[in-house]
Amino acid sequence: MNLLPLPPAYYTQPTLVLARDLLGKTLWRRTADGVVSGIIVETEAYISACDPASHNYRRPTKRSQTMFGPPGHAYIYLTYGMYHCLNVVTEPPGQSAAVLIRAIAPVAGRELMAARCPRRAPRDLGRGPGRLCQALALTIADNGLDLTGDALWLSHSPDMEPLDPARVATSTRIGISQGLDLPWRFFIRACRAVSGPAKLNRGTADG
Repeated sequence: MNLLPLPPAYYTQPTLVLARDLLGKTLWRRTADGVVSGIIVETEAYISACDPASHNYRRPTKRSQTMFGPPGHAYIYLTYGMYHCLNVVTEPPGQSAAVLIRAIAPVAGRELMAARCPRRAPRDLGRGPGRLCQALALTIADNGLDLTGDALWLSHSPDMEPLDPARVATSTRIGISQGLDLPWRFFIRACRAVSGPAKLNRGTADG
């Protein structure tokens, strides 16, 4: 079911609040090939004002200007020269902050996602930020997309909400060399679509 996009005001929430609240929401992507979607099951928060792992922490860069807003837009960058990463820009304009969407559980358009990601197991289609972007056909060209538009958007998920707090866990983030002590990764417990090592995925109870 194609539900309406979340309103622009939703994305002005504090980044850590939003990173947790995005769990269970549905991420939609429309291209000429069709529409695909998945339930968000894993996120990470990045806040440049206090987080050494965040882009723009010490010196703003041209690559990451999108993080300064407006909120409710997609910040997409390339890492290791080959993997795209999708972030949701948060907070009021002028503040560099975003939530990385680390994993989704595919819902609609599984066949199209599988065609974009050949020889990949169904549970792995959206498991990890690079795989997620490949399955959704997202690239640098989509950086700055309005998440209230018709190409890339987020909606409520009636079958998932409200999400039982007992199902939410936190841990330190993955694949960074700074800010290693911050428990700013949020994920749904016991979900096969969540990325990361099993030891980290035990996490701690949220809240």
